[in-house]
Amino acid sequence: MTEIYLVRHGESKGNLHFQTTGDSLVGIGVLGTDLTEQGKEQIKGTREKLKGIKFTSIYSSHLARAEESAIIFAEELKLPVNKTERLRERTMGSLQGKRSAELKEKFKKEYEDLNKLPHEEKMKWKLVSDMENANEAAERMKSILLEISQNRPEQTILVVTHGALMRFFLMTLGFAKYDEFPSGSFENGGYIKLSVDGNNFIVSETYKVNKL
Repeated sequence: MTEIYLVRHGESKGNLHFQTTGDSLVGIGVLGTDLTEQGKEQIKGTREKLKGIKFTSIYSSHLARAEESAIIFAEELKLPVNKTERLRERTMGSLQGKRSAELKEKFKKEYEDLNKLPHEEKMKWKLVSDMENANEAAERMKSILLEISQNRPEQTILVVTHGALMRFFLMTLGFAKYDEFPSGSFENGGYIKLSVDGNNFIVSETYKVNKL
């Protein structure tokens, strides 16, 4: 079995802006925003909690908030960070760069209709045709995690990625339904520990993960 610790990045400046204003730019910039000071401390706290675990590799989303979080781990573990776009946050297609508050107003009916759908339909829902739905994002993550586990059998791997991607992935494993696992369920610096046999995933530990 390969063990994978899947960690959400620390608080980013984009996260903080959304928390204080209720608005954000969808997919801010090419690489997003970097960490706040609190975000750095959150990752250092998680690093301390995982101290003593013999990680052999670090993988990270190429987005700034995840890469910076991975580097904080790497400085102590003395390991390189393997960046990949395959661990990036859900892609939003033509909605990239739009304001979330404006989208919620413009597509108010569509969001209301989404809330009425059963779990399976919510996982397939798209606001626009060129965005990833939850299933597609989860399959992207599943694909790279299986690849890592097959290339590094019986090793312990650290993977730094994003909250929505982690939520969708766990939903496909049956950990929770869509409505039981809303945005914010994964706190910054939270993680799940996975045991992977090359084909199957077992969730064996969670930290700062909350479901309804």
